[in-house]
Amino acid sequence: MREAAPSREDLAKCVGVSRFHFHCLFRQGTGLTPRQCAAARRENKVRNEFGQGGTSSRFYEKSS
Repeated sequence: MREAAPSREDLAKCVGVSRFHFHCLFRQGTGLTPRQCAAARRENKVRNEFGQGGTSSRFYEKSS
């Protein structure tokens, strides 16, 4: 079962800043928005699965 990612609101609360400020700090620190970072992580996961001989059906089986 896929683990749910924390919301920006939850992450912002953890570091004690507003959601908007968290977004700005995240982008300043990483060069990506939180959404872009999440998309890049998903893309890397797919590439790793297929690079290890996985198939598309096997990938979806693991991520659901």
